[in-house]
Amino acid sequence: MGDHPKGMDPASLPSLHMTMAQKVLGSDFEPEAILHSYKKSFNGFVIKLTEQEAEKMAEMDTVVSVFPNRKTNLHTTRSWDFLGVSHQIQRTSLESDIILGVIDTGVWPESNSFSDKGLICKIIGAKYFNIEGANSKDDIISPRDAEGHGSHTASTIAGNLVKSASLLGFASGTAPCWIKIGCPEVDALAAFNEAIADGVDIISISA
Repeated sequence: MGDHPKGMDPASLPSLHMTMAQKVLGSDFEPEAILHSYKKSFNGFVIKLTEQEAEKMAEMDTVVSVFPNRKTNLHTTRSWDFLGVSHQIQRTSLESDIILGVIDTGVWPESNSFSDKGLICKIIGAKYFNIEGANSKDDIISPRDAEGHGSHTASTIAGNLVKSASLLGFASGTAPCWIKIGCPEVDALAAFNEAIADGVDIISISA
């Protein structure tokens, strides 16, 4: 991804992206071809192109790279064992005032893992990204977690210890991705873009 052009207001980046697209597509350009502009933390955009058009754009002096949108899969549901971390790890005061960003299938805020008892605010915000508009009937089109993986990973790094909590029988003792299509990279990049701009200290991504 590229940096913001010097002296340019990030809010003006979509216009720049449109101009670049017009140079490649010519008279065939339609605004709908640009699906998303990344403008907060880095400079880039999502656009529908043929292979030949992508090669033409990659040759432009102002373009750092052009790459296709891939869909990745979620990783382990046995995080504690995978990381080799004890369930009885000692916690310290250094963990306070840290904002964690979890890029995953979402979060289920009513879970006991995210209880605010003790005046510790576990969830301070949530967003979802679905740039391509592709999802299944099983998905909840919101930051809510319809699959369970995101709630598991979020609770692993920032949740309360809940006895006998599990995910599909895995991760016993511990407390932007879609059920059918996986994790599109364009959505993951959008999540990074927002998280960095929001001042997140640590980002956890499962894709």
